[in-house]
This record gives sequence, C-alpha cells and structure tokens, in this order.
Amino acid sequence: MKTGIAVSIILLFGSIVIARQHKNIGSLRQQNQSLAELESEIAGLRNQNLLLSNGNVDTNQLQRARAEHVELMKLRAQVSEVRRAAKTPEEIGSAIQAIRSQIEVEKKGAELLWEQARAKVDSEKNVPALSTFSSIVRELAKLHGEFPNSIEQASQWAQSTRFQSYFDVMMTHTSPDIVPLSTFEFMSRAGSLKFGEARPSLYLRERQPRAQPEGGWKRAYAYSDKQTVEIALPDANFETWERDHLTNKP
Repeated sequence: MKTGIAVSIILLFGSIVIARQHKNIGSLRQQNQSLAELESEIAGLRNQNLLLSNGNVDTNQLQRARAEHVELMKLRAQVSEVRRAAKTPEEIGSAIQAIRSQIEVEKKGAELLWEQARAKVDSEKNVPALSTFSSIVRELAKLHGEFPNSIEQASQWAQSTRFQSYFDVMMTHTSPDIVPLSTFEFMSRAGSLKFGEARPSLYLRERQPRAQPEGGWKRAYAYSDKQTVEIALPDANFETWERDHLTNKP
C-alpha cells in the first residue's frame, strides 16, 4: 500500500517536473523568436540610419544619425548578451522588454531624422523649381506687357515659343524628380501686374504650406522681379505675412 502511494507521488512529481520543463521550453522558444525579431528590427533601423548618414543631410542631422547608429549597435550587443547568458525565462523576458522599449525610442528618433531629411529635400526641390517657373513667367510677361493670372494662361502664352516644351513636360510628367507646376499657384494680384512695374509684388506661391517635422510651416513665394523666398511661420496661416509683404520684401 505504502509502496503504491510512494510510486503515485513519484509519478505525480515527475509529471509536474515534465510539465514545467515543457512550459519553460515553450517560453524559451517564444523568447528566442522575440530576440530574433528584435535583431531584425535593430538591423532595419541600422540600415535606415546608414542610408540617412550617407544622404543629403546637414551636419546636425548627420551627427544625430551617427549617434542613433551607436545606440543601435549597443542594443544589438545587449541582444547578443541575452542570448549567451544562462538566465531564467523571467529574466530573459524582462531583458527583452527593456530592449524593446529602447528600440521604440530609437525608432522615434530615426523617424524624426527621416522626416527632417524629407523636409530638407522638399525645400531644395520646390524653391528652385518655383524660381525657374517664375523666371519663365517673367519672360512671357515681358512679351505680353503683363503677367498671366493662371498656370493655364501662362501655358497658352508659351505656345509656339521656346518655353512650350517646358510647360509640356512640367504639366504632364509624373516623375518624382520633377516638381509639377500644380505645386504652385498664381496669387490674386498676379493678373493686374504690369511688366516692369517699379515695386516688385508677390504673385506666385506654393499651393500648400509644408508642415515641418519639429513644428512650424514653410511656404515658397516669388516676387515679380524674380526674387524667390521661403518663409517659415509657427502656424499655417500665411495671410497676415502675405498682406504685410505684398510689395515689401522680407
């Protein structure tokens, strides 16, 4: 009788041990998968920062990208250390959570860097594109004695001139390297401007202000004397600035 009870206890204890081992193995498998996912995320962020650091960014952005890269290398080392160390599933889980939290911080930093880089590219593309368009419009205004009041009218005036091909491309092409003319618009004053007026006036602008990653907005403008400016404001309301600078340059 006693022997049977002892055997039952041993079997029960053995079952509990085996069940715990299976549970631990399952937990370790899940944690191993989590570690692999963390390594993949870190590698992805690292590649993004490497691309950014090799791209067209200013000095501050480059320094931040390099700092992000260093932090990501540290995180990768932490993942490797967790893999090597003989720890309990609970300890490994805590380490994974800490690393994942840090990765989220690094992700936000990387996203901000990319947004800043994109905003910089937008400025470097849109402002020169507006300047080129304004120069061509001025040539057309010189031929007609006055400024056109719309892109469509400017395109009509360009027919059978050396500028026709420019409008054909800029109004129909969809390449990401080309800033389409639909990005810009004539301001209401444009139609009343005469070529050669003594006081230069605002007459062309970006159709939509551009939100900036760290707050604020930017918008490019062209004056009737060829000057192009990019204005930065804390909000998207440019009406007051336009009214104050209609004929007064910033």
